[in-house]
Parts: sequence; C-alpha cells; structure tokens
Amino acid sequence: MERDPDYRPMVTRLAQYEGHQDAIYRLEWISQQKFISAGGDGMVVEWSLEEPDQGRLIAKSEGSVYSLAHNSKAGILAVGKNNDGIQFIEVRSLKDAGFVKTGAMAIYDLLWVEDDLYVGLADGSLVCINHQTLKTKAIQRHSEKSLRCLVCNPVNGLIAAGYSDCVIRLIYKDGLECLNQWKAHDFSIFTMAWEPNGEFLLSGSRDAKLKRWRVDELIQLNKEVNAHLFAINHLQQSPDGRYLITCSMDKTVKFWEASDLKLLRVLDHSRYGGHKNSVNRVLWIDNLTFASAGDDRKISIWRISNPN
Repeated sequence: MERDPDYRPMVTRLAQYEGHQDAIYRLEWISQQKFISAGGDGMVVEWSLEEPDQGRLIAKSEGSVYSLAHNSKAGILAVGKNNDGIQFIEVRSLKDAGFVKTGAMAIYDLLWVEDDLYVGLADGSLVCINHQTLKTKAIQRHSEKSLRCLVCNPVNGLIAAGYSDCVIRLIYKDGLECLNQWKAHDFSIFTMAWEPNGEFLLSGSRDAKLKRWRVDELIQLNKEVNAHLFAINHLQQSPDGRYLITCSMDKTVKFWEASDLKLLRVLDHSRYGGHKNSVNRVLWIDNLTFASAGDDRKISIWRISNPN
C-alpha cells in the first residue's frame, strides 16, 4: 500500500523529567531503558524511562558540560568538562576511568570511533585521544574559529566537522588531514548528521537553515529549507532513517519526513506542552520515540503514533 502523501503522524508527549538547575545541553543514550543528560549546572544525570524523575547523579563538574559521548562497546562515558578536560567513566560501576586535560576552553563535541575519541574545541582544534592509553594520537587545527560538531560517515569513516567559520570540512580519522571543505552556511554550523547510506549529509546552523548535501567527489547542495525562526541547535535522524527531528532557539521541536524534508509537526509549548525556552538537544530512543531538552531545564519524552 502506498503512503498517503498528505498524512501526518501524531506526536504525543509521554513524560517530563525535572531536576537540573540550569540549561540542559546534552542527551546521550546509554541502554534500552536509560539515557544521560548534562548541562550548565555541571551535573551528569542518568535517567530511566521506567521511572521518570528518578535521576541518578553520576558525575559533577565545576563548570558547564556541553558534550557527552558513550562508547557502548567499551561501556565508557566521556564527559567534556569545559575549561578543564575529558573525564572517562565506567558507566556500569561509575568508576573513574581516566582524565585528559584539554586546556581552558569550551569542549563543544565528542565523537567515538571505535577506541578513539575525537574532541572538538573552542579554539578550532580537533584532537584524537585513545581511551585505553589516554594519549593524544593526533591534533589538527583547520580553523581559528570554534569546532562545533563532529559526525562520522557510517560507510567510509570520514569525519565531517562543522565550524563557526561557516565551513564543513571532511577529515580523515587517521592523521586528521582535511580532504575537502566548503562554505555551507552563513553563520556557525551547530549540528550535522550523515544519512544511513553515507551519501548525504544534513547540516543545521545559526542561520536557521536546514541543508542536505550530496557528498562525493563533488559537493552538491541537494535541498535547503528555512527550517526555524532562529538557530538550529541540533538535528538527528531516526534509527531507521525515516524521520528527522530538529530543535531550535525558537523554542520548538520540528518533526520531518527525512526523504524529502517535508515538515510533519511543530511541537511547541502552546499546542503540545513543549518547551518554554530554547530547545538545545534531541535524542532518538527508538524509531518512534524521542527526547528533547533545553534552557527550561526540562526533558520531554515524545511518541509518534499511527505512522502511515
């Protein structure tokens, strides 16, 4: 049966989590029923889908935390402590698994590729750290502007790095040399995601535009959407690749058909009980369930019902 092109699935808020004392900047999936949040209060908190509001504090930083990354194979959580460094934690036991200093600057993103952690820093540096040795394997600074986001191509292993100089750079994971680069937006690039086939790259920016790029020998803009009123803080595609969610400084979460970037729902406070302030992060839990968090210090869990 063909899909009705005018059909729009419903989205319902299932639960809301509270407990943070400042804006939430990061959500990270840990296991089938658990996820982790972190933010401006420096608290790293584990939550259970089965017990809303029963958070467990697993780490505390003196400063804000902009970045988390979970290595599911090793069971290690990397926590980016701004103006300090990277703390490694064994998630199951909560034991300290090491620390690497990165200097007095913001740590904007962390990306695991097998046993290596890639770190995006405010001075534009990209650092590769091996978590077993806690040694820096490589470091490159391709821009003097901040490195805001990192994503790894699921097919060829190339890392796409988005910078505040409006440029996306394709970087080899070994040695961190730059393969290609292009000006992608008018302002800082805050978020990116590779589509599952590795052929297309999605990007979102402070210019509020959502773009899809065909990435091969030639970089081609496949589609551009004026997606939000203000900065797109984060975007993420569902595990099956069917849907896309974006969140913004305009206080909304938007729900899209990934194949053609067709807008399906605008999840705001007045109609859906969404966030009252900037929404900073989204996280897919499964193909029909996702979370969102933002400056209102709250985490919402959403469920898609009756997909066509």
